[in-house]
Amino acid sequence: MGRVLIIGGSAGLTGAVVLAAEAALRAGAGLVTCAVPAALSTILEIKTTEAMTLPLADGGDGILSPVSLHGLVERLETVDAVVLGPGLGRAAKTTAFLRALFPRLLGPTVIDADALWHAAELRDALTSGHARRVFTPHGGEFARLLDALDLPNRDRQETAQRFCDRVPGTLALKGPGTVVCDADQLTVNPTGNPGMATGGTGDVLAGIIGAFLARGDRSGDAARRGVYLHGAAGDLAAAAIGEESLIASDVTDALPSAILGFQESLALRENDRERRP
Repeated sequence: MGRVLIIGGSAGLTGAVVLAAEAALRAGAGLVTCAVPAALSTILEIKTTEAMTLPLADGGDGILSPVSLHGLVERLETVDAVVLGPGLGRAAKTTAFLRALFPRLLGPTVIDADALWHAAELRDALTSGHARRVFTPHGGEFARLLDALDLPNRDRQETAQRFCDRVPGTLALKGPGTVVCDADQLTVNPTGNPGMATGGTGDVLAGIIGAFLARGDRSGDAARRGVYLHGAAGDLAAAAIGEESLIASDVTDALPSAILGFQESLALRENDRERRP
């Protein structure tokens, strides 16, 4: 059901890669590979079971740099979608790595977390991309992107539309009432709760959207469906354990039930349409 490559990881941030990988698997991806600095590969091998790892050359410091492209470019040709950014870190040489990598990301790609920070440094990476990219910033990351594009930060929906007018692809602006915008439409997501404002839930969302892209969804559809089900899973988790105790992995654990509920509601609507005279 599609092959996802997750590129990220740096010292102290391997959990972000694991969260994205586990969410992608729960969202139906057939194969998930975590491309991480070689110095951190053993940690990922211990922390993950179903996901595979691809160690990337890092000079021994656990930071992705231009040398990390060796062995990665070839792998890009074998996957259906890429999730870029979980736990990536903000080292200067990682910016150089992404400067070389962005032009090679020709397929469906989720740009998340620290990859957004570097993209703001590399303004051309935003404006010279393609429509199959999905950007998933929270409010602070979005403000930095707007500064890079010299766009005013005003009403969320209006500003999201201005961003989509300038940047090819789909925007999922996270927060209360996540705004999903592309060239065709703008929607405000109705699911989710304050308990999801906890570290790692964004990595879970990136993995879900990556899985839907790998399974063949168009970028806008993958983002809208991913955001909806991510929030629905968060609502199920909060109903079970409360908002205060909710952590990111609880969202992944509840994702299968959210997907089943969504499928059942679609089936009921279809049956209702068939019964109408």
